[in-house]
Amino acid sequence: MSGGEGRTPGEDLARDGEPDRGADELGSYTPAPDPRLEIPEVLRTPIDHPSKHGRSASEAGGRDGRGGLGSALSGLGELGKAMAIGFDFLFSVIAAALIGYLIDRWQGWSGAGLVTGLGIGFAAGTVRLIARLNREEARSKSKPNAGKPRSGGPR
Repeated sequence: MSGGEGRTPGEDLARDGEPDRGADELGSYTPAPDPRLEIPEVLRTPIDHPSKHGRSASEAGGRDGRGGLGSALSGLGELGKAMAIGFDFLFSVIAAALIGYLIDRWQGWSGAGLVTGLGIGFAAGTVRLIARLNREEARSKSKPNAGKPRSGGPR
């Protein structure tokens, strides 16, 4: 039986002559499930929301009674602080590089001012970054609830 001679419709034989276990009636192949593609149990279990367990918003970390919206908003405040620090560094570098470029154009140099401005901007941005982080750390240590999320009334 070479080349499919003598087969009945729907009969799908493997090379060894045994019926193919992955074939259905119409002869299409359905592969066995790959264990590497299974979703882990950690990802299949839903997360329990604190508001479902009768906890108040202050116990759940939120500052309002809307099921943790306050904690999400305080997270946005932290994101805003982080973005401000990053932009402060970035604009320090850009400003110094721009000044260096303008000095290059004024003096007719071929890029020495730009490179120097980039170096000075990077150093100034780093100094400003460290100073701001030290200020934030000192501020958080001086507060009585340092490191704990705020709860209760408006800010």
